[in-house]
Amino acid sequence: MKERTHSRVAMGLKRLDESNWLTLDSNYLPEHALRLNFLATCRSNVIECLPGSEAACQEVLNIVTSFLSTRFPQHFAIISSPSGPKIINHLTDEVYPIGPSCPNPLEVAAKLSMEDFNILLRNPETGEYHLQASATLFPAGWKLQERIGTTMANLHKPVPGWKQNLGSSVNRYFDHLSHKTAMERTNVFIQTTPHLFQDAPESAPNIVLTIDDLKIRRERQTFTRLEHSGAVLFTVRTFMEPLTQLGDDELRALRSQVLGWEEEVRVYKGGDIWGPLLMELCEERLGPVEVKTEC
Repeated sequence: MKERTHSRVAMGLKRLDESNWLTLDSNYLPEHALRLNFLATCRSNVIECLPGSEAACQEVLNIVTSFLSTRFPQHFAIISSPSGPKIINHLTDEVYPIGPSCPNPLEVAAKLSMEDFNILLRNPETGEYHLQASATLFPAGWKLQERIGTTMANLHKPVPGWKQNLGSSVNRYFDHLSHKTAMERTNVFIQTTPHLFQDAPESAPNIVLTIDDLKIRRERQTFTRLEHSGAVLFTVRTFMEPLTQLGDDELRALRSQVLGWEEEVRVYKGGDIWGPLLMELCEERLGPVEVKTEC
């Protein structure tokens, strides 16, 4: 986390180390159980594949299974069977079909991974990219059924400054994105619950909050173009930890960012709800904000 003193919306992209495209850590099994539960109990809220996205969904499954079985061969193995290729997940003892006959390729990809997957397809008439398929098990303040099929501009409509600062450049960026280059960026939120499934904006709770209620939520987002279908694949890996576990440098950088937000950004991010507690923690651990004066 880097210190920033302004709230201008920017993509903040850097080149992705492709060997770390998909990640595994000690949270795999508990998060896997959550993902299975959401798919079983509120499926329409976490996955949707619109007509026309079928080839891209299958391509996502192909590259996910190839990556996992190569990068983590101790945990994933692709096998042949009379009905077609399958993948074995040794972490969970699950077996999934992965060939062209797989009826739900994006769902299988989401079950195997810790990442969420979003597929953007370009409308050739308008040049706009639309969210045509998504497996978003851990949303951060938005509802899948409200945004599936919409353009990037509509996806980011609630974000202050997005249209003015990024609206036109994002489509151009995607137009030039190659399957040979993958990029990543990080997004940071503060929330008052430990829930990974958070499909509504932060709102004032009915209880008195303490600093122990605050969580830092980070999204590691990656972008690449699928070689065969031409779709843009946007992945999101979510990490959550108590705010109090941040080191002093990260806490100082977070305070710098928050203090640099304009009012509309602060309101959008929920700063009115958790801001006083954050500043109290910063005051205790870091001391008062240094005011720089010009000579």
